[in-house]
Amino acid sequence: MEGIYHCPANYVPLSPISFLERAAAVYGDKVSIVYGRGVRFSWKDTLGRCVKVASALVQLKICPGDIVSLALPTLLFIFLIHRGLQPEIANSHF
Repeated sequence: MEGIYHCPANYVPLSPISFLERAAAVYGDKVSIVYGRGVRFSWKDTLGRCVKVASALVQLKICPGDIVSLALPTLLFIFLIHRGLQPEIANSHF
């Protein structure tokens, strides 16, 4: 889009976490994840769970540059861990 001036009114660069923060602010109680028949998360729920994952990793003293390997049973957990595990915390290996 050439010739368009980027300003806060028409352009917001998003990282995975800032995307979740914005989605939670804009779409709060709208459904973000449907998994199976009974599992539904809103954008607020998804942000909260991802922040909890990030907090847990920090409490475990996972540092920038560390590699975290995961063996997870479902895509739901992979999504939540991947969003909570950002490059400023550590690198993921699934």
